[in-house]
Amino acid sequence: DRGRRIGHILDPRTGLPAEGVLSATVIAETAADADALSTAAYVLGPAGLPLIAPPGGGTSAVLVLPGSVAGSVRLRIENLAADEFDLDMAEGVEIEPPS
Repeated sequence: DRGRRIGHILDPRTGLPAEGVLSATVIAETAADADALSTAAYVLGPAGLPLIAPPGGGTSAVLVLPGSVAGSVRLRIENLAADEFDLDMAEGVEIEPPS
Protein backbone atom coordinates (compact mmCIF):
# COMPACT_ATOMS: atom_id res chain seq x y z
CA ASP A 1 0.00 0.00 0.00
CA ARG A 2 1.72 3.18 -1.23
CA GLY A 3 5.13 1.50 -0.94
CA ARG A 4 4.45 0.04 2.52
CA ARG A 5 4.28 -3.70 3.14
CA ILE A 6 1.20 -4.70 5.08
CA GLY A 7 0.03 -8.04 6.42
CA HIS A 8 -3.14 -9.98 5.79
CA ILE A 9 -4.17 -10.29 9.47
CA LEU A 10 -6.60 -7.53 10.39
CA ASP A 11 -7.12 -6.13 13.87
CA PRO A 12 -10.90 -6.27 14.37
CA ARG A 13 -10.70 -3.30 16.76
CA THR A 14 -9.49 -1.00 13.99
CA GLY A 15 -10.14 -2.82 10.72
CA LEU A 16 -6.50 -2.19 9.80
CA PRO A 17 -3.66 -4.68 9.41
CA ALA A 18 -2.25 -5.78 12.79
CA GLU A 19 1.17 -4.34 13.58
CA GLY A 20 3.93 -4.87 16.12
CA VAL A 21 4.34 -8.66 15.95
CA LEU A 22 6.54 -10.28 13.33
CA SER A 23 5.46 -13.86 14.04
CA ALA A 24 3.19 -15.70 16.50
CA THR A 25 3.39 -19.42 17.20
CA VAL A 26 1.08 -21.28 19.57
CA ILE A 27 1.29 -24.88 20.74
CA ALA A 28 -2.15 -26.13 21.72
CA GLU A 29 -4.05 -29.39 22.07
CA THR A 30 -5.40 -29.25 18.51
CA ALA A 31 -4.20 -27.66 15.29
CA ALA A 32 -7.45 -25.69 15.04
CA ASP A 33 -6.91 -24.22 18.51
CA ALA A 34 -3.28 -23.39 17.70
CA ASP A 35 -4.32 -21.68 14.45
CA ALA A 36 -7.00 -19.53 16.06
CA LEU A 37 -4.88 -18.67 19.10
CA SER A 38 -1.81 -17.76 17.05
CA THR A 39 -3.89 -15.31 15.04
CA ALA A 40 -5.22 -13.81 18.29
CA ALA A 41 -1.66 -13.61 19.67
CA TYR A 42 -0.52 -11.83 16.50
CA VAL A 43 -3.26 -9.22 16.89
CA LEU A 44 -3.09 -8.79 20.69
CA GLY A 45 0.69 -8.90 21.01
CA PRO A 46 2.46 -9.40 24.35
CA ALA A 47 -0.45 -7.95 26.31
CA GLY A 48 -2.69 -10.82 25.20
CA LEU A 49 -0.31 -13.64 26.15
CA PRO A 50 -1.72 -14.15 29.68
CA LEU A 51 -5.09 -14.91 28.06
CA ILE A 52 -3.68 -17.15 25.34
CA ALA A 53 -0.97 -19.03 27.27
CA PRO A 54 -1.68 -18.64 30.99
CA PRO A 55 0.96 -19.95 33.40
CA GLY A 56 0.39 -23.61 34.16
CA GLY A 57 -2.10 -23.99 31.31
CA GLY A 58 -1.90 -26.41 28.41
CA THR A 59 -1.10 -23.78 25.77
CA SER A 60 2.32 -22.29 24.99
CA ALA A 61 3.23 -19.33 22.82
CA VAL A 62 6.23 -17.70 21.16
CA LEU A 63 6.07 -14.17 19.78
CA VAL A 64 8.77 -12.69 17.57
CA LEU A 65 8.81 -8.94 18.02
CA PRO A 66 10.99 -6.13 16.68
CA GLY A 67 14.17 -5.81 18.75
CA SER A 68 15.64 -2.77 20.45
CA VAL A 69 18.20 -2.31 17.65
CA ALA A 70 17.29 -2.02 13.97
CA GLY A 71 17.41 -5.46 12.36
CA SER A 72 17.23 -7.35 15.65
CA VAL A 73 14.34 -9.40 17.03
CA ARG A 74 13.00 -10.03 20.51
CA LEU A 75 11.50 -13.38 21.51
CA ARG A 76 8.70 -13.57 24.06
CA ILE A 77 8.19 -17.19 25.19
CA GLU A 78 5.24 -18.07 27.43
CA ASN A 79 4.47 -21.30 29.23
CA LEU A 80 7.26 -23.26 27.54
CA ALA A 81 10.09 -24.64 29.69
CA ALA A 82 13.66 -24.18 28.47
CA ASP A 83 14.12 -27.97 28.19
CA GLU A 84 11.15 -28.18 25.78
CA PHE A 85 12.86 -26.31 22.96
CA ASP A 86 16.30 -25.81 21.49
CA LEU A 87 17.22 -22.22 20.79
CA ASP A 88 20.36 -21.36 18.88
CA MET A 89 21.16 -17.84 20.02
CA ALA A 90 22.41 -15.61 17.26
CA GLU A 91 23.51 -12.02 17.10
CA GLY A 92 20.52 -9.71 17.09
CA VAL A 93 18.23 -12.03 19.06
CA GLU A 94 16.98 -10.89 22.46
CA ILE A 95 14.94 -13.02 24.89
CA GLU A 96 12.26 -11.19 26.85
CA PRO A 97 11.40 -12.79 30.20
CA PRO A 98 7.89 -14.23 30.51
CA SER A 99 5.28 -12.19 32.34
